[in-house]
Amino acid sequence: MWAVGVTMAFLLLALLAQSRSNGELLHTILIIFGLYALIPIPWLAAGVIAEERSSGSLGILFLSGLTAVDIFVGKVFGVILITLNDLLVIFPLLAVPFMMGGVSYELFVATVICLPLMLVFLVSAALLASALSKDEAAATNLMWLLIAMICGTAPAIWTGQRWFGSPVGEPLWLASSPAYPVYLLFTKFSGASVHAFWVGTLATVVWSLVMLLTAGFSLRRLWQRGENRAFGECSFPSKAGRLRTVTDRVLNCLCAPCTGKETPLLWLELRNKRPAKLALLVILVVAGLWCIGWFVWPDKWPCVGNFYVTSTVLLIGVGTVQRYATARRFAVGRLEGEFELLFSTNTTPQAIVASHLEARRRGYRRAVAILLTLECGMAIWGLCLRDWTPGALVTYSIVWVALGFWAWNLSGARYGVIPVAWAALISGRTNLAAAGQGYFPMIFWLYYILRHGVFSGLNSFPTGSTTEVVITVFLGVIGCIIAIATLGEGRSSYDRLVANFKSILSDPIPDPNDPRYAKWKKPGTEPFPWDAKV
Repeated sequence: MWAVGVTMAFLLLALLAQSRSNGELLHTILIIFGLYALIPIPWLAAGVIAEERSSGSLGILFLSGLTAVDIFVGKVFGVILITLNDLLVIFPLLAVPFMMGGVSYELFVATVICLPLMLVFLVSAALLASALSKDEAAATNLMWLLIAMICGTAPAIWTGQRWFGSPVGEPLWLASSPAYPVYLLFTKFSGASVHAFWVGTLATVVWSLVMLLTAGFSLRRLWQRGENRAFGECSFPSKAGRLRTVTDRVLNCLCAPCTGKETPLLWLELRNKRPAKLALLVILVVAGLWCIGWFVWPDKWPCVGNFYVTSTVLLIGVGTVQRYATARRFAVGRLEGEFELLFSTNTTPQAIVASHLEARRRGYRRAVAILLTLECGMAIWGLCLRDWTPGALVTYSIVWVALGFWAWNLSGARYGVIPVAWAALISGRTNLAAAGQGYFPMIFWLYYILRHGVFSGLNSFPTGSTTEVVITVFLGVIGCIIAIATLGEGRSSYDRLVANFKSILSDPIPDPNDPRYAKWKKPGTEPFPWDAKV
């Protein structure tokens, strides 16, 4: 409806003004509406196969006589038909900018082809992630990771070449990213040829086919392997399996061991080493990518701004793993009735929450120690890379102290994940509880550093100007006040969760499509609005 209304308004404006620029603007707005129509795909497609695997109904489908091709094709066309409805409304409107004279025929045809291809690409990534995951939350996260890797690798290399290498234009290999054709639509092919668009379109088709074929071929094998494990069958490990075993042994050595002297609840929490290993894996991957960049651009890669970006990415990655692990622990425990079973053994809510917090502190202790070591090394290295004025040195020190406190906070602040546990316990939804809890300051800081690097160079910050020093000191004082205030608030959140634990379990789990979620403004700090009208 919004797209139709905007199109009619631009038609009237074009009749009055008789300007072609209105057609270009309307074309851009319709592309935004088209991309907006693709947003629900992750929530519609990511769980279609994962839910079958988690509930055990995938085996029933195979036993009923359906083949893997039948199941997969049905899932693919079902998801595409559902998500295509909103996109079909926009297709007739795309001809309006072309008739107004603001859009060329080549751009009109490219738009009509690009949007459905992006739909197929997103559905392919969602189905592959769903086939490789056992629950909807993990499938959604894996889908976003696949999309980020496929769409972001080529632009990231090109951006690195611009910043750290010799200036380049827009090479044809940028078209290997499925996001490049969409970018060309927004720019109306300025600075690039139509040929580059069609190369990017072909790359999108290839990526979609590869993901669809991988998901289809792996569907039956994953089900059979799960059944073999359930019945205790074993096989000789492959090369990939042996490599995974070696990796697990290395990561297990770095994780906190279970000594057997803990309480039963704490021992059970510490037995799950997967989140701690995933946090260590994040650190290893980021460090490996950083070393690759250093190898490619040995002269310009080590710089102060790059150290800030690397530290921030490490902290966001490890923090995301921690929040997701806490959200999954309480959401799955709620969905599977684990907490009710524990209460039948006279276990208290305080014991459950305290055991998880203590296991979290122990499990991530070595990952946080590695983070602090890396940050100290980068801070010392940064001092040797350039000349420093007193003002710049003050700003530099304050920023690294803040980043160090942030890293220590991942292990030392025991109550920081209480809002995540609260939201997961009420909703039973892992991603809803983990998302949006304290991410804004991290993302804003990363955006500021990258934006500063685009316009001024990554090695120019901090400049040491009086304004910069005053702002940095002011923000440091505000951060200290917030940190002190958060300590008391975290303890009160802990007490509130313990006191309301059983009453939360007595309420039914809200439906994922419950409209009352829209009225839940603070999922981690306030109760669910049960009294809101549906």
